[in-house]
Parts: sequence; structure tokens; C-alpha cells
Amino acid sequence: MRLYGYKRMGANLAMNCEGLFLPFFLKALEGTNSSESTGIIRPPGITIIVLLEAFGSSLSLFAGILLLAFAGYASKFFPRHPFMAGALLLTIGIFSLLLGIAGFLICWGLWTGQGWAWSIALALAVLKIILGLLQFPLGIFSIVIYALIAYYLWQPHVKAFYGKLERGTTYGMDAGRPVLGDRVFCPKCGASNTPDANFCFQCGTRLREGKP
Repeated sequence: MRLYGYKRMGANLAMNCEGLFLPFFLKALEGTNSSESTGIIRPPGITIIVLLEAFGSSLSLFAGILLLAFAGYASKFFPRHPFMAGALLLTIGIFSLLLGIAGFLICWGLWTGQGWAWSIALALAVLKIILGLLQFPLGIFSIVIYALIAYYLWQPHVKAFYGKLERGTTYGMDAGRPVLGDRVFCPKCGASNTPDANFCFQCGTRLREGKP
């Protein structure tokens, strides 16, 4: 009876998983390409970070669904301790699902320019760098990837998108461009330009809308 309960609970959670996160995430992607709080154009690197986070979250959700599905068949894989194994698989499966859902929530926050999402993403990047160092040299790939992510999140034009520039910094917004002091940062490549520049000197992106 208990195994039947695990099987039924796992099936219900697996079937409802899509309804928990997918509409929420798709709604976020329907928005504009600017921050809801600052109005600054989303840096292109954020799209890559969101895609990576979404991929990892999808893996967590998929693993959670598999674990919940297997929880109902614990007696076939662990005949000596079926109830304990079923409960363990169910617990780990639910935890994996929650991690996946939390990951998609962070994706939404990063996509829409939420400051709390920037803080969490930066903290997670630093944490994974530390974990990579503890696993060195096996963790070298993780160290490089998350070091690049942390470096990118700390760039002025990215911090401006999330409203995370330091207090006392002269900051404004001109046609979706982050303006820091007497410098204007390109929303595409992040290069620093003079305030009167119409195009980015590095990548050629138009900095002023409506200007020839």
C-alpha cells in the first residue's frame, strides 16, 4: 500500500511539474529586452547565462521526475528495504524538482533585471568557484566558467542593468544606455565610450536612437 502511495505521488508530481514552471518561464520570455526597474537594455551575455541556468534547471527537473517515477518501483530495485528506498527516492526527487523550479525563478529574475537575481547568481558563481578549487584539478572547467560569469556580472553595464552600481556613483540612463560618470557603456559589448558617441567604437552598435 505504501509503495502504491509512493508511485501515485511520484506520478502526480511528475505530471504537474510542467505546469509549475513552464508557463511562468515562458511568460518571462515574452517581456521586453530591458530591465523592469532601470529601463536599461539587457546585456547580451545575460542571455547566455540564462540559457546555461535554464539548461541546468531542466536537468534537475528531469532527474527529479525520474526519481519520483522510480520511487514507486523501489521494491524491484531494493527488495530488502523497499519502503526506506522509496521514501529516500521520493525525498531526493522532490528536492531536485524544487532546485529546478528555483533555477527557473532565477532565470526569470536575470532576464527581467531583478537585483536579487543578480545577487544570487553572483553568490552561486563564487560558491561554485570555491567548490571547483576544492576539486582541483578536476574542477578546472567549473572554475573557468564560473569565474567568467562572476567577472561578467561585475561589469558596470551589467550592474547598471540590475541597479547594482555603488552608492555615490553618478548614474543615469540615456536611450537605454548605461551612463556612468562621464562614460557611456555599450549595451552590447560593454565597451566604455564618450558621452557624445553615436556608435560604439569597439563593435559599432548604435548608442543613440534616432541619430544618423
